[in-house]
Amino acid sequence: MRSTPRRILPIASGPPPRSTARSLRPRRPCAETDIYAPPQIIEKVRAAIKRTGNEVEIYPGTHHGFAFPKRPVYDRDAAERHWERLLALYRRNLS
Repeated sequence: MRSTPRRILPIASGPPPRSTARSLRPRRPCAETDIYAPPQIIEKVRAAIKRTGNEVEIYPGTHHGFAFPKRPVYDRDAAERHWERLLALYRRNLS
């Protein structure tokens, strides 16, 4: 039996389509220090996401990769907050 695939929003891929973004209420998590996403890029993403009624969330004192325990920049408090919010997003939209 073939099931209908569910639409999943990748949390770190930039702003989603407006209709999807409003229904999912995603946050774009960002490390405070990130060589892959400098502040000027974050501001562009913030402006694009704001038009959908969503937000960029900066995790103070963190570096790119902060949510993964085996990385040297792991930040337990920020990671727990990030995973709680991500899992809540999935529960709201995939249950």
